[in-house]
Amino acid sequence: MATDIFNRMKRKIGVLRGGPSAEYDISLMTGGNVLRNMPDKYEAVDVFISKDGEWHIGGIAKAPQKILKQFDMAFNALHGRYGEDGGVQSILETFGMPYTGSGRLSCVSALNKCLAKKILSSADVLIPEHIILRSEEVSPEFLSVIFDEFPHPLVVKPTFGGSSLGVEVADDLETFKQAISNALVYGDSAIIEEYIVGKEATCGVLEGSGGLFALQPVEVICGQGKKYFDYDSKYLQGVSERNCPAKFSLKARRKIQDLALKAHEVLGLKHYSSSDFIIHPNRGIYLIEVDALPDLTHQSPYPQALSSAGISTPDFIDHVLTLAGR
Repeated sequence: MATDIFNRMKRKIGVLRGGPSAEYDISLMTGGNVLRNMPDKYEAVDVFISKDGEWHIGGIAKAPQKILKQFDMAFNALHGRYGEDGGVQSILETFGMPYTGSGRLSCVSALNKCLAKKILSSADVLIPEHIILRSEEVSPEFLSVIFDEFPHPLVVKPTFGGSSLGVEVADDLETFKQAISNALVYGDSAIIEEYIVGKEATCGVLEGSGGLFALQPVEVICGQGKKYFDYDSKYLQGVSERNCPAKFSLKARRKIQDLALKAHEVLGLKHYSSSDFIIHPNRGIYLIEVDALPDLTHQSPYPQALSSAGISTPDFIDHVLTLAGR
């Protein structure tokens, strides 16, 4: 009897994972880690969203409003389109559901790399030289002109999305053309940017009671033959090495933290975020991109940085849900 009463007093949390995004698998892992680490003071329920956007609870497909009315809050464990482009945020806001993470417009600003670069550049943040290529502009002749004008190698990436999906480094024209084709699978435009040589790092930001707090930067050392922190380096065991705190100078670590805080603020993000950097030995620290909802898999940099700060995953989840419930 006492246990039943206690369970009814628990705040019920819907953990949203999956979704119609290329980052579906990463979302399943993030959501699974959140479910496993949910503090006992909450009752966590798995809300699975299929690749075609259909919501499920207990293995049964239901309309979002019928599912959401069962919860006090939602933990947004989605990544990429739908989860970070304002789609799910609009649904949650329509039904008055408090949720973790950034709001609709802020998520769009971070997920759209073109828009994020404009905002960051206007805030005097150092970013790589780049151009935007729309699908209707693609022709063999135009691609040859771009390839000749850009320093080699060059980086090709989709305008929308994360987890390094669709990102490639091209040294020759044929690889470049194929990289453009691959990037356009994820949307109707691609970004072409200069390849910055240097050490890689990611830095998380967390809202606290006294304001924003930058976690220790995580240094990323890619495996042999890897030119950047790609999908395999992020999610396959043993492909990359991570050091936290990063083995940079104190000055470099503090600069990275300051830039991560600045990116969080100028993009209007909430609760938590992370930013990726490359430290060029002569030209300075470049901000590569910002993640409004960093993945929380068991081997992701963000939980590693939390651990370095003495913050457990359950404590982080509790903290973010507290922020969402305000």
